[in-house]
Amino acid sequence: MYQKSRIYTPQISRQAGFVLRRIAWGLGVPMTKALNHAILALVPKLNHVVVCAACKDQRCSVCPLASYGARVQLVASDSCVDTYGG
Repeated sequence: MYQKSRIYTPQISRQAGFVLRRIAWGLGVPMTKALNHAILALVPKLNHVVVCAACKDQRCSVCPLASYGARVQLVASDSCVDTYGG
């Protein structure tokens, strides 16, 4: 379900960690998976034109943001994502 990638460990504020922990508890998942859900829940709320214009790696063919207009299904199986994203 979740594809592992080689990214840096994000440094988040104490307040963001506090909120993320409670989201994880509410979803019944570890914080790492809750962060994944939170990021994917943001996708519909982003200005995709601005994000794509600022992109630095130009891998549009594999980017869910570039194809969001086509309503590509993002990898998130829990229905809670819609609850938190709406």
